Amino acid sequence: MNNKNFINRDKPSIVGLEFILIYIALILYTINFMGMGDFIPLFLFPYILLSITKVSFNKSFLLIVGLLISFSLLYSLAIYYYNFASPLSILGKLIYPIMFLLLGYNIVSLKYDMKYKIIRHFLLIFIISLSSYGIISLINTLQIYGNIEGVFSALGGRVAVDFWNGNLISATSLNSFLSLGLALLPILFLSVKKNEVSLFMKLLVMIVFTLSLYASLQVSSRTGVLIIGVSIIFHLFYIEKLTKRKVRRFTYFIISIGALIFLYSLNFFNIKSEITNSYIYERLVTTDLRNDSRINAWGEAFNGLFTYPLGGREATLSLNYAHNIWLDIGYDTGIIPTILFVILSFLVTVELIKFIRTDHPILLKSLVLCMSSAFLVIFLLEPVLQGLGVYFTIFCFLIGAVTKVNHLSKSKNIC
Repeated sequence: MNNKNFINRDKPSIVGLEFILIYIALILYTINFMGMGDFIPLFLFPYILLSITKVSFNKSFLLIVGLLISFSLLYSLAIYYYNFASPLSILGKLIYPIMFLLLGYNIVSLKYDMKYKIIRHFLLIFIISLSSYGIISLINTLQIYGNIEGVFSALGGRVAVDFWNGNLISATSLNSFLSLGLALLPILFLSVKKNEVSLFMKLLVMIVFTLSLYASLQVSSRTGVLIIGVSIIFHLFYIEKLTKRKVRRFTYFIISIGALIFLYSLNFFNIKSEITNSYIYERLVTTDLRNDSRINAWGEAFNGLFTYPLGGREATLSLNYAHNIWLDIGYDTGIIPTILFVILSFLVTVELIKFIRTDHPILLKSLVLCMSSAFLVIFLLEPVLQGLGVYFTIFCFLIGAVTKVNHLSKSKNIC
């Protein structure tokens, strides 16, 4: 049977109280249910501990686990010493990444005969739940203040109001919540006729992507535009195979873009005026990489690694954070945790490339690659560990699942 026939491959359905409870717990955690989402993973802790005794771990996964434990321990001890977070928050930073890494690995191990369907279900739960949380919070904000200009005027910036408790959600957090939905665009180009994706899945992806794009444009997110571009480029390099049909489709796409540019130049239906008067247009055209505040902060944080090797936020930054996960780790906790996380990042990248280059269903590979594109952009541009704990734990779950599937599959040489 063709491995790429995703729709017909996994006929057994995943039904059982065990998985239903896990699904519910992860949804409630991801949407920050009643503002208490941070506590929900604690209910999964006993299950994860018990499941560890039922699975075997391969060497590559044990190395990743060891590095994540070492990093999490040093990072947590450092931010506790520097008093950068509350003890409860630090406890979550210490145990939740490891828990979700093990959960991703164990879920695939316990249901290896349905591993593709298992991973697809869990990844979609994370994507839809996190995107919905961001979208609904923004819609709630627009209902309160009328429009985005009212939000800017009343709240003083690009923020949203959490629909659970009324707390403010920063643009950084909102971009991260929407990022996984924005990265899904390439899946819409998969073929229904070739059984690469079902029509229902295409419709679901279209809805999530469209709503995420709407929310991202409302807050004038340049990061969202970058995520879409990176996801498309990665998909073209690692998923799509060059055929006459795809060359023809790409040609039509370029012609369509050219036609849109022509209509824009004519100000057809007042399109040009609407775009040039938008806040996101202003942010895009005024971007100067030579004087970009984030790039300046990157240089300052990198130099601070050697000036202040123990971290402690002693380095002088032009922003509150370096807006880069690796440099922010160094800024907070010093060079040793940073080195550990760099090594971990390299090993994780190897596992992702192995997965993409192996013969798995194309929809699943697309999902993993789309999510990886979003993670890469957000990790490069945002202070993830300082305020995006849920986002990082989803990343850890993905890595655990991918590593286990790699172990179960005969991987190709990635070199």
